[in-house]
Amino acid sequence: MAKRPQFDDTTLLAALRDLPREQFRKRLRVELVEKGSSSGIRPGLRSVTVYLISPWAPELMEFVKQAFGAEETFRAMGSAGGMHAEARIGDCMLMIGGGYEYKGESRTAASHLYVPDVDATYQRALALGAASLSEPADMSYGERGAGVKDLAGNSWYLAAGFGDQYVQEGCDALMPYFHARGADELVGFIQRAFGGTPMDRHANPDGTVAQARVRLGTSVLELSDAGGPINRCQPLSTCPLPTLTQPTSVPSMQGQRR
Repeated sequence: MAKRPQFDDTTLLAALRDLPREQFRKRLRVELVEKGSSSGIRPGLRSVTVYLISPWAPELMEFVKQAFGAEETFRAMGSAGGMHAEARIGDCMLMIGGGYEYKGESRTAASHLYVPDVDATYQRALALGAASLSEPADMSYGERGAGVKDLAGNSWYLAAGFGDQYVQEGCDALMPYFHARGADELVGFIQRAFGGTPMDRHANPDGTVAQARVRLGTSVLELSDAGGPINRCQPLSTCPLPTLTQPTSVPSMQGQRR
């Protein structure tokens, strides 16, 4: 019968000194980020979810379904008549609120949306009443892009990467896009307040931000300086609402997830 090995304190400390292994720590870090298991985020959502608020919320939901192929997953009405709805677009979720009885402030947003066919999506959006911001064209940074504004005033920057994958590497299918007065300052704020990590920054000739990306948890945010020599867009009156933790239900609303 084999003799059981004996361990003293010195042997145990030596055995445990390098644990957990670096490979295990790296794998755990990736799993925590991908699954959001440490953040309390409801399954199916990312760290940041675009939330559009409009009196025309039902029409806006129909628009994103018909124009962008969104799949509605939840809709509920509050006791005061307000609406909350959710839809999946690609690998991301979109929230829409408001409705005819909603008495609060509308909130418009700009979003960068990757789609399989920019031209077809652009034409569908126009046929549904959207206004053109820019016609489809090949971009120097490796995408085919176009822009539309929906009936509620939200801007959608449509894109498809060249190659086999239409969603560019390092991007989400749907990303909030901030047109900011002082984009660098906004990046700094996202770092300090929410722990965001800058990914890249592309400058205009005058040094202002033409386009930048920030990783925030499981999401990617895009932003640029408004009114620059290349980016002529003006700041939006309101921004998409960042949802860092999401409740498992909608308070005071009755609805059904689909």
